[in-house]
Amino acid sequence: MSPPRTAAALVSAALFAIYLAMLAPSVAPGDSGELVAVGCSLGVAHPPGYPLFTLLTAAATRVPVFNEPAARANALSALLQALTCGVLLLAVHAFTENLPAGIAAALALGTSRTFWLYGLQAEVFPLNNLFAAILLWLAVRLATHHRSQPPQRSFFAAIFFLASLGTITHHTTLVIVALPVCIALTWQSRKCTWSPATKSRTVYAASAALLLGLLPLAYLPIAARTNPILNWDDPRDLGSLQRLLSREDYGSTHLVPEETVQNLVEAHGESVRPGSFDNFRRLFAELPRNFFWITPVLMLLGAFALIRKRSLLTGIFAGIFALIALFYARVNMPQLDIYLGVADRFRLLPDVCFSFLAGIGFARIADRLPRKRWAAPGLIALMLTPAALSNASAVNQRGNTFTADFGKNVLASLPDYALLFSAGDQIHNALYYRTLCLHERPDVTLVDINKLSFAWHLPAFRRAVPDVHFAPDMVKHVGTDPASWNIEWVRRNLDRRPVFFYNPGSDTSYATTYASVPWGLVSRVFPKAQTPSLDDQLVAEEAIFARMDLRSLNDPLEARSIERDTLHGYVPFLGRLAFLREMAGRTHDAEEALALAQRIADPPTLANLWAQNAADLVSTASSRTRQDALVLYRRAETLYLRALAADNAHFSSLINLSSLYRDVPELGHGGEALDLLERAVRTRPFELTHLKALSDEAEARTDVALQRRARVYGKKAIEVYELRLAVAPPDNEPALSRQIEALRGFLASPIVERR
Repeated sequence: MSPPRTAAALVSAALFAIYLAMLAPSVAPGDSGELVAVGCSLGVAHPPGYPLFTLLTAAATRVPVFNEPAARANALSALLQALTCGVLLLAVHAFTENLPAGIAAALALGTSRTFWLYGLQAEVFPLNNLFAAILLWLAVRLATHHRSQPPQRSFFAAIFFLASLGTITHHTTLVIVALPVCIALTWQSRKCTWSPATKSRTVYAASAALLLGLLPLAYLPIAARTNPILNWDDPRDLGSLQRLLSREDYGSTHLVPEETVQNLVEAHGESVRPGSFDNFRRLFAELPRNFFWITPVLMLLGAFALIRKRSLLTGIFAGIFALIALFYARVNMPQLDIYLGVADRFRLLPDVCFSFLAGIGFARIADRLPRKRWAAPGLIALMLTPAALSNASAVNQRGNTFTADFGKNVLASLPDYALLFSAGDQIHNALYYRTLCLHERPDVTLVDINKLSFAWHLPAFRRAVPDVHFAPDMVKHVGTDPASWNIEWVRRNLDRRPVFFYNPGSDTSYATTYASVPWGLVSRVFPKAQTPSLDDQLVAEEAIFARMDLRSLNDPLEARSIERDTLHGYVPFLGRLAFLREMAGRTHDAEEALALAQRIADPPTLANLWAQNAADLVSTASSRTRQDALVLYRRAETLYLRALAADNAHFSSLINLSSLYRDVPELGHGGEALDLLERAVRTRPFELTHLKALSDEAEARTDVALQRRARVYGKKAIEVYELRLAVAPPDNEPALSRQIEALRGFLASPIVERR
């Protein structure tokens, strides 16, 4: 074996060993749970389906190593990432003929933060990275070995095969790497002086290789026809297969639907709105965080060296960077930690390319170093040691069981034969893994509310799970069709099995007839006449609390991680437990639950907890004598003030405390009610009920200044509704237009002055 290949094998083996030592022992967050569950159950994953990755994961989860299928799938990612680094070493060496440069580039990539993290959990991106690295290696060979002669026919077959195989693995392979390489190959083929017969054979070979790379797509309709639980787009025919591959359900050209972005802007303010190139700028701004500062400097040197060389590879990289810029213009991730964490995964392919450039930059410096044995290893150590030390502790997943424990704790909240209607990827992926891979609680049925909004899902779900009853004429879950409302789901299933909700969204039609009672990490639905007493609820919550495994709540979690967002799901449960304990006179136990919640929650989530507990206390106080009620009202006031101390613009606390001061004069703060209401309207002017209440109060008091301020808030509300209208589906446009007209009428109304 040649020295470069020996070095590539040793580097890959070393990185694989490091990754195995830090491997996540169970299911990881994000899409990992779904992807492993699809491999276990041979289903169809979310768009674009990932057929090759599914087949590889299915094989990996059945290898008798490690304790869990997820750990085996995680090890597959570790292997793929390690192989990517080995191939990158070969690519850099082929271009620079400098072996230390190849080693430096491979280790820089292997120890970079995002790349390292995705080598420790099951995800499709490591396979994507490997195809990209092989394509880069072939591109280097094309640029260096064929400067004076046409490309060999084998190049056509190999590149087109890998391009098609990489494209069905993940579309970014085509968008970022495969397209420039294929264009360069076609350009270089102009030098060919083949005979017509040879040219025909080359075209046939390339076409056959292209079709062969697409062969794993056949898995998708075959799997769909077995009616698996996980069966996205139900691609049993060409139309549904095209919908899956084009990511039609995701909007195809954007990563986040525009309506979702607008909703987040309304909730968090304009600062979270993504600009056209905000995420592109972050790609470069965070290179030092990902690699440490020396590697980005080497990347710049490598880029300049490549530009000066003016080779075919220069054109390929120009195309790659142009496509990266165009791709990131469509990465419309809101500027929130959870979404920024999701956006990080799309930096993996650019990081492979950046590391290649760093290898070229390393070679430029190494060629100018003194010819001493320690010079190149010393530069490698200087380049890698700080990044490796800082990133190792940040990415280590060895003890991370958070997602597995979350799934376990949700199941602990559910009685036998529970039917759970839920929204949110994290809960689905955690539960799919536990039910389809570990075969826990086969009696529990999970219904994904978000998928019910797609016309293809309900027929596929009915075939896979016939014992869940929907209205016969229901086609999909839409707000305008009563047959699709969740009151129908409850009515048709509650007499057969217990029904639960997790994050049901804005459809509260069930509330006309049924009560939704917090039940562990979910909510249980009861007929209103059969709502359990607070004492019975406390018994149930204590039993669930005793079954839960809460050890992972103490683990440090990255701010951008999906686990951090999911962690907040425990806070309402702990708050409810504290409320029930307080109602039972167990104040010390209540404070203990609140202390645990306070330890894991960030200020906004904590504010929600205090506000919800306060609202529950106010609701309970209405059934007490006035003297007993005042005790609860004062406790509620304290909690609302805690919420506002955690988040001084907490909307529900401002509104509810304003109402409390107005309705309970004994608290002695009635004069502050109007100030609190105005603060709430200033925070969310598009909440028209409260804007009107503020305006009516200002008119009743003939407060001219306040009336004018209310009109300023009205103008801001119009701006919000016009933005909503720009991205709203057609069904919502008439209602939004009516609200805008009503606001314009309000702005046109005269100011009421004291006579």
